[in-house]
Amino acid sequence: MKPVEERRIQSCAERSRHPKAPDVAEDIQNQAQIGSRRIEIWKGRFGFWWGLQLHSIIILSEMSLKLNILLLAIAACIPHIYSRLSLLYTIETTNDPAKLSTPRGWITEKGSYEIKYANKLRNCEDLVVDDKAGYVVLGCDEGRDVWNTVMGVFGKTTPPNGQLYLYDYSRSQPSLESIRLLNTPSGYSFHPLGLSLHLATDTLLAVNHGTPGSTVDQFHFSRLGNSATFVKSISSPYLRAPNAVVQISNTEVLVTNDHFFTPRKSPWLNKIETYLGLPLGGVTYLNLKSGETQQIARMPYANGLAVLNSTTIAVASSSSAKVFLYEMDKTTTPPTLAYKEAISTPFWPDNLHVADGKLFIAGHAQLAALAKLSKSRQHCGADTTSAGCDAKAPSYVARWTRKKGLEDVYVGTEIYSSSGVAMDEKRGVSVISGLYGKGLLIWNKEQK
Repeated sequence: MKPVEERRIQSCAERSRHPKAPDVAEDIQNQAQIGSRRIEIWKGRFGFWWGLQLHSIIILSEMSLKLNILLLAIAACIPHIYSRLSLLYTIETTNDPAKLSTPRGWITEKGSYEIKYANKLRNCEDLVVDDKAGYVVLGCDEGRDVWNTVMGVFGKTTPPNGQLYLYDYSRSQPSLESIRLLNTPSGYSFHPLGLSLHLATDTLLAVNHGTPGSTVDQFHFSRLGNSATFVKSISSPYLRAPNAVVQISNTEVLVTNDHFFTPRKSPWLNKIETYLGLPLGGVTYLNLKSGETQQIARMPYANGLAVLNSTTIAVASSSSAKVFLYEMDKTTTPPTLAYKEAISTPFWPDNLHVADGKLFIAGHAQLAALAKLSKSRQHCGADTTSAGCDAKAPSYVARWTRKKGLEDVYVGTEIYSSSGVAMDEKRGVSVISGLYGKGLLIWNKEQK
């Protein structure tokens, strides 16, 4: 069973979809030939004048039928367009940055939190945690200021490569270390987005929006050597716009594609897909051993991805302001996903994290503020105080459980554009990163 919104969108799309797009000139020529033959036949039967009149009546009838079909298709789409406008208006007005200047959420009430490493880290889109050893792996990219393939930022300067970092909070004095990338190809372009760490196989996966094209890159991760050794890059027609990634077995991986139309190739169609919430993104199955890829689910703007439990995965649909829960059957290859339910969020969800059965959702409070911040960074870089460079994109992080529903974790502007969150329940440590944020927001349960 599919979500009601997805069924409505698909119904609208199906009414307007044409199975084939013929050559326009050829189509006009064919219609002209058909019309000429009609006139000749009817001229012989009824005379020239009546033959021409009958031909005109047929043409007008056909045009009327096509117009009626078009009007019916538009009418079928109106409820969906209205719901989209209503959703955009509600979230964008409720989450105006001026209304969120005072931070709120349970991490502001319990324990203590601070922004750390603001002079060392920028634009850390995603993070993954090893809560047994007590560290977080971060994917950060200063080059996002001039190279953001998701938001359509393609600067004229060559973007500097992104980096991986390790934040070790297991010690009494936490530390931040760079992770060395080894054995990378010559001229390697690295702009990390979604990350996955599979400890059983020491596999680190990174969605890489490199300048030659987007790939899923596989590394062998060594905590002792503090390194990630490049294994291979994977590309596929089913990985058109990869965003988040999670490894579900030794060889099997799930990847979200946020769009079908990308800003790089089809900027206007990308905007239409985003704002109309068309279900053209989705989840792709990837086998690391065979290289097989196959799409197994569709939804609008598929973003963050997390395994909630052994049979359920959660997928963030950013443009829907929802997190979809799917029942996953791993007895088939590829696994099948069956829709279960949707969690509505009062913000645009990005990456997901699961800790002790709780689903953490990091996202963006206001799309307009995020777009303004993204645009300003092209010429401002790290400067966030000068005139024209002081755009603020509020963060919104929430926690969901079946018992309590959705609870605010952190809402505010002390770190911009929250996109990643990790929680270590045992140690009482949480880390929030930002797509365009400086440093990390780090929370400790114990008051310091």
